[in-house]
Amino acid sequence: NEVTVSDAEGTETVTDAGGNMQVVVAKSTTYKFEVSYATADPVVTVSEAPIYLRGGFTDWGASETNQLGFMAMDDANTAEASHIYSLEVDYPGGASSFKIADEGWGGTLGYNYGTAADDVQLELGVPLTLYSANSDESIGDSKNINVTLDAGTYIFAFEDGVTKIMTVTSK
Repeated sequence: NEVTVSDAEGTETVTDAGGNMQVVVAKSTTYKFEVSYATADPVVTVSEAPIYLRGGFTDWGASETNQLGFMAMDDANTAEASHIYSLEVDYPGGASSFKIADEGWGGTLGYNYGTAADDVQLELGVPLTLYSANSDESIGDSKNINVTLDAGTYIFAFEDGVTKIMTVTSK
């Protein structure tokens, strides 16, 4: 079957690269690839699907300022897929909590990651395994990630591998 490429507003351009589909993006974020079989000719759509650092120090919102960006681990490898996303945060100091989530708190892409228990505290420089109801039904909804830091600039890094890992380091 032939495939139709969507050119709807808010979607990325998909081109033919010698029989393969090619997407060139300008923004360092996550993308959603969809194929609709609602008609005889399937329709391919590629659109932004950002993941956010949503917490007390970021207004719990899904705004561009809270959006995690792809963090390249090997600048020489243009095809790299490290699956690490990060955000530089000017942290006001003190205790707060947050989660890693998509715009719909898991309803958009299935991203609503936190901890398995209410009393888990993230420590500076120590990787913390995250959970969601999708990854472990026994915990139900994930709990907020608690953090207490001095005022300063920090890198919040989310590793989106088989195991979901959160690490915060000072800049």
